[in-house]
Amino acid sequence: MKEPSYFLCDKIVIKDYVIAVIRINKEITLFPKVGKTNPDLRIPEGWFYVRLDGWNFRSLSMKLELEKPFDRLFAECLVETAKVFFETFNPNLAFLFSDEINLLFSRFTTFNRRLEKIDSVFAGLASSTLYGLLSRRYRNMLEVSFDCRVIPVKKDEALEYLFLRQMESYRNCYNAYAQHCLVRKEGLKPRRTADELRNVKLEDLKKLIEEHGITLSQIPKWHERGILMHWEHFSKEGFDPIRNRQVIAERRRVKVQWSPPKFNIQGGKKILRRFIQTKVNNIQ
Repeated sequence: MKEPSYFLCDKIVIKDYVIAVIRINKEITLFPKVGKTNPDLRIPEGWFYVRLDGWNFRSLSMKLELEKPFDRLFAECLVETAKVFFETFNPNLAFLFSDEINLLFSRFTTFNRRLEKIDSVFAGLASSTLYGLLSRRYRNMLEVSFDCRVIPVKKDEALEYLFLRQMESYRNCYNAYAQHCLVRKEGLKPRRTADELRNVKLEDLKKLIEEHGITLSQIPKWHERGILMHWEHFSKEGFDPIRNRQVIAERRRVKVQWSPPKFNIQGGKKILRRFIQTKVNNIQ
């Protein structure tokens, strides 16, 4: 029997799992049938994102007294956490904002693409890495936890996913600044502020921020647009002892863009396509 497509149905059944596919973000949600588990469920062949979301980071932020509305040191620790995944699992690129890490894979055979294994290992690696990095800078650390989900995409949908996450980054940025303004300048409680801003339109958030003396154009780009990480190829001169001469070797390193382009404009799309199509070595 031909395996059903993940993108032609809103709801399918594979073995002992009911899989609901959300068309907009192409997210897979697993609902095991009662009394059934299937640790061998595998991600379908093709491209996919892994999204890691921080759990209970609001309490962590308060405990560590992180700078509001954004903390550069925390963001740097998140970047270093993502670098561990580049070194270990070789993604095409990563997109980060707030407490979220998105990793794109075009070629991946590790764990035989077992979903349960990827979810557990990635969440554990992100949690332990970020905890270790923060522990070097802060005392009295709380536990650090990430949840993990896999989002299959077709190659031509990889850009769409990044557009959507960057849109969420913009919303997160202005909401964070608006909350900061109301808490710092008007003395409102954080929980009440969050409730009042929950359904406020983006343009109204911008007006509120400007009314409190913050110029939108001066907001750091990584607050608004997130942080983009990708492979960068470069040439390095070296010495070949066998041939006894200088040689030029091709190398690569992880490039971190703290001021990424807007993903929904032509220039941004062109840059993303180049990063997405960058060749990566397969991990066995």
